[in-house]
Amino acid sequence: MTWYPVKASEVAGNYRRASVMFLKVDSLPERLDLQRTGRMMLYSSDGSLRFAGNWRLDERERIVRVDDPKWDRRFRIRSTLTGPRLCMKVSDLPLEIDHHEHDEEVDLVRDDAAGRE
Repeated sequence: MTWYPVKASEVAGNYRRASVMFLKVDSLPERLDLQRTGRMMLYSSDGSLRFAGNWRLDERERIVRVDDPKWDRRFRIRSTLTGPRLCMKVSDLPLEIDHHEHDEEVDLVRDDAAGRE
């Protein structure tokens, strides 16, 4: 697996939460839109807007930064055998807190066919 640089322009796009069987993800957004203009939109499964704000990619840490502490550092790029993959942290607890769910993540699947931007 390679840890090569990923630019914000490559991360921008529309994503949907991947299906998972054993993680509790009902409280997480169903869709994530990272617009090239620097706007982030998070949508619930019923299509309602949960969060709108500005985002930027910390290219060194490969983490999406947001001004809202609830969503800051919840999205990151990890290296996989098929290339970089955007994922969302399941727990909203800070990484410093020792909790059994703090490392669990759900993949985000790119869905640019939706045409939102």
